[in-house]
Amino acid sequence: MNEYIKFFTEEFVKLVSEIIWPLIILLIVLSIRKEMFKVLQRITKVKFQDFEADLIIVNENLKEINKTKQEISKDYLQIFLDCHEVLQENPRKAIFRSWYIFEKLLAEKYPEYTTGTTIIHIRIPSLMNNLQENKIISKNISDSVLELFRIRNRTSHLHNEYEVTNEDAKLFLKSIEDLYRYFDILK
Repeated sequence: MNEYIKFFTEEFVKLVSEIIWPLIILLIVLSIRKEMFKVLQRITKVKFQDFEADLIIVNENLKEINKTKQEISKDYLQIFLDCHEVLQENPRKAIFRSWYIFEKLLAEKYPEYTTGTTIIHIRIPSLMNNLQENKIISKNISDSVLELFRIRNRTSHLHNEYEVTNEDAKLFLKSIEDLYRYFDILK
C-alpha cells in the first residue's frame, strides 16, 4: 500500500511540476492583459525575415471604421429621435411613428410590394416570405418583422383591448431600430 501512495505521490508531483509553469505564465498574462494591450497598440511595425507590416495604417483604418460606426449610430438615433420624444407621453404613438419609419424604408427598398401613393401600404407577410424564400433574410428576421407587424396592428385596431405600456413601446422601438439598421444595410 505504501508503494501505491509513493507511486501516486511521485506521479502527482511530476504532473504538477509539468503544468505549473504554463499555469503561472497564463495567470501573469491574464493579470497584465490590459497593460499588454496598451503596449501592443504602440507597436507601429512588425518585421519577420522578408515579411514587414506597417501597423499604423491598420490602426488608422480601425479608427476610421469605429468613427464611421459611431456616426451611423448617431444617424439612426436621429431618425428615431421623434419616436423617443413621444414615447413617455404616448407609447402608442411612438409605436405608430417607428413602424411608419420602418415601413417607409421597406417601401423604398421593395417598391414592388407597395400599394398606394399618398398612404403607403406594404404587404409585409408577402415581402417577408419572398425575402426568406430567396435567402435574403433568415427565418428569425422574418419572424421578428412579422411579430412587430402584429403588435403594430393590435395597437392600431384593438385600441381599447390592447394596452401599451412605456416599457412595451421601448422594446418595440429598440427592435424596430435594430431591424431598420439591418434592412438599411441589406442589398
